[in-house]
Amino acid sequence: MKSQIALVVWLWMSCSGLAQHAPAANDVTKLEQQLKEACLRHESADVSKHAVQLASITAYGPEMLEYALNLMESVEQNALLITGGKGDTYPLITLQQVRAFRPDIQVIQAAWLEDPSFVQWISQAYKVQGTPVEIVRQLSATYPIYISLAAPTIMIDALEQQLYCTGLAFKCSPNPIANVKGLYPNWWKNCSKNHLDSGYSLNANYLMPLALLANYLAETSPKSVFLINTKREYATIAKSIGEKEQIPGMK
Repeated sequence: MKSQIALVVWLWMSCSGLAQHAPAANDVTKLEQQLKEACLRHESADVSKHAVQLASITAYGPEMLEYALNLMESVEQNALLITGGKGDTYPLITLQQVRAFRPDIQVIQAAWLEDPSFVQWISQAYKVQGTPVEIVRQLSATYPIYISLAAPTIMIDALEQQLYCTGLAFKCSPNPIANVKGLYPNWWKNCSKNHLDSGYSLNANYLMPLALLANYLAETSPKSVFLINTKREYATIAKSIGEKEQIPGMK
């Protein structure tokens, strides 16, 4: 899987031309708005069209693509993924459309759950209703549903008792799951790790799962090279975003 992720990033950069100059912010914003509207209307042809346009102007740098890939690696097959903002939404949809990476995931920005037309669609498609939090709770009883770590704090707080970190996302489950034990084999082992020190703001979300993983390894394999590497990678990310390099509560 790791080689597949690297290949996706390479193909994106080579085929999109890796522009020498950053794309105009206005152009990216306009295309993202058009992509949002297409998603809200469920117009698949327009979703694909605007995703291709974003790729053609190299709207997303390698650190953003890597984060998007690793976020998608945090969820199981055929999952619904509730995202927070532009950074954890549109790069994912663009990769799905342009590179056919994890097209099985249904990406839903949290704000869309307050749009009347989108709520009508999801109510009919999944037989749910209510507020965004109520919709997520109802979905969790039947479908694999995940919440991005970058999702709105109000939603994460409301669902806290049902959330289990699986990487850059929480799985929302009415029943307890052994999530920490699976962080390394199911997520971190498969992650791309080429841009962890880029200082990209969303990279701060790696710190929670890495701290959970390090503490688990400290209890189960205190002398393992995996623990040493995890602590090192935590420190690298923390330093790049101006946070303390030592994992809280760990020497």
